[in-house]
Amino acid sequence: MHVTLVSGFDPSGHSPSGTRTHVEALASYLRRIHIPHLVVTAARRWEVEREWCGVPVHKANSTLHFQAALATMLSDVPIPQDSIIHAHRPDDLLPFLMHRIGRRRVCTLHGNPGLSVPGRPGSRCHLPVG
Repeated sequence: MHVTLVSGFDPSGHSPSGTRTHVEALASYLRRIHIPHLVVTAARRWEVEREWCGVPVHKANSTLHFQAALATMLSDVPIPQDSIIHAHRPDDLLPFLMHRIGRRRVCTLHGNPGLSVPGRPGSRCHLPVG
């Protein structure tokens, strides 16, 4: 078994988000129980290490830029064919579906998107009040 954890955070950032904290703790747990894994994140430049792959993005903390970079460079990411793809946003799975990578895919939602997305700057999504 192999697990590929996918999340668009930039690990060079100073303040970890809840999702980043969760992904890093999960990677640490997988390492402790000897399950091979790869963490795929956003980065300032292309980087591949033993358990980590940074995909270069043009704009840090941009979901759209992370997904575009991932879709463009996914064939270069060293993901074993039998890997379970574990994304932390449903839209982060799109590049994997486009490239038909990973037969098993999991998505963990962090919080309630119905409550958090409408409150983001520039959001055009509105929830009914009352």
